[in-house]
Amino acid sequence: MSSRGKDLEGKVALVVGGGTPGGIGAVVARAVAEAGAKVVIADLAGARLDEVSRSLRAARFELAACPVDLTDENSVQSLMGFVTRTFGCLDAVINVAAATNLIPLDQGVTDMSGELWDRMFAVNARGAMLVCKHAIPVMIEHGGGAIVNVSAGRALRGDVEATAYSASKAAMNSLTRTVATIYGVKGVRCNAIAPGPIATDLFKAVVPSAVVELIRDCTLLGRLGEPEDIANLAVFLASDRSSFITAQIIQCDGGTLDHLPTRYGLRSLSNKAR
Repeated sequence: MSSRGKDLEGKVALVVGGGTPGGIGAVVARAVAEAGAKVVIADLAGARLDEVSRSLRAARFELAACPVDLTDENSVQSLMGFVTRTFGCLDAVINVAAATNLIPLDQGVTDMSGELWDRMFAVNARGAMLVCKHAIPVMIEHGGGAIVNVSAGRALRGDVEATAYSASKAAMNSLTRTVATIYGVKGVRCNAIAPGPIATDLFKAVVPSAVVELIRDCTLLGRLGEPEDIANLAVFLASDRSSFITAQIIQCDGGTLDHLPTRYGLRSLSNKAR
């Protein structure tokens, strides 16, 4: 039995980017369903979206799946029509989708191709805008709702890689605050989660163990985050328990960004002295 309770009982939630098993979006979709919501999972068409859907249906959650291409406005608009035809309304959107497949090619600006920059922004920034554009009228029609954008800790600090990814997520942060400012009086809240190092299946597959150890030691809690950490926060922000919280970019990173860079070295020296 989930410890989340039924905070989303009677609500309809859309999880965009929920079609990768072991990814944050799929875990968010399950958490939202466990919290009592009827769920629509959207992602690029493919067997992986079907795999996540079958898993959740097997657990007897009430959900539907719909392919979407965030770079195509007609596709996003059709997704919102699918949601309302299937479940009648829309109370919450959790937007997890991101062009993470491009990160290995995403380096400094002097090595940046305009094409990669545009492709990254097309999904992460323009795609988020289109989701908001077409979800907000549906929410307002039914009394309001909550949008939760999944951003990135990289968008809040400088980094030595992922230049376009970081900039596109910073644009998402600005979009989040602007949406909250304009549509709050109409009952729409909008917040963003900025994850730190999260041990998704992809993270564990591509990050060398020595780097994982370094990243882990740079958190204040001495561990990597889990997808469930993001999912728990997403459920809270989508629920009425957070009804007075909007326009916030909330770090969920184990304190990774909140200490001096000397902390890692000091901890290492302390461990060696024992």
